[in-house]
Amino acid sequence: MKFTFTALLTLFLIGCSSTSINIHSNQIELKNDTFTSTIHSTKTFQDYKKLSTITIKQEVFKDEYHQLLVYEQARVLSLYQFRSNFSTIFSRIFDAKKVKEIRNTKGLGFYIVDLKNNQKVYLLAKTNSKKTLSFLYGFSELNFQNLLNQKPLQKQVNPSLTEPIQTQWNETLLITAQLLERQGGRAFRR
Repeated sequence: MKFTFTALLTLFLIGCSSTSINIHSNQIELKNDTFTSTIHSTKTFQDYKKLSTITIKQEVFKDEYHQLLVYEQARVLSLYQFRSNFSTIFSRIFDAKKVKEIRNTKGLGFYIVDLKNNQKVYLLAKTNSKKTLSFLYGFSELNFQNLLNQKPLQKQVNPSLTEPIQTQWNETLLITAQLLERQGGRAFRR
């Protein structure tokens, strides 16, 4: 019996990934089992939005590489979960032309979001939860590629963004785009 419990615990721990996007005072840490990056930054803005079934936290940072990075965390109420795949969610909340998933390794996803105004958003997301969606965006193309290839980030001479791009979470979007469902599989409706 003791051997069975030990074997099950070992299998459980091997299957777990420790993917995270953590915000500490003046630094952002991106991490999974094969990747870690720490970005020193200063918070310039913070906001919370509570909708009927979801709470969104948004923080804007100016990092040491002259980028404006936006961290968002969306948490759904206990009876709900995200319904769609993450590319679909990003497409809806950014009102994008196209979203391309570049890589998803152990719960850390790399995405390029093509906006309708022809801007691109380079985004990293924690993708191993149906209850919480945490993502970070605003990287330059070069630094996004550096993160993707696990190389050091570089200072941007001419930052691409002077104002952060904002997502468009709202009650209508949650209902019409059916981004959430009740646990058990039924779409959220009012």
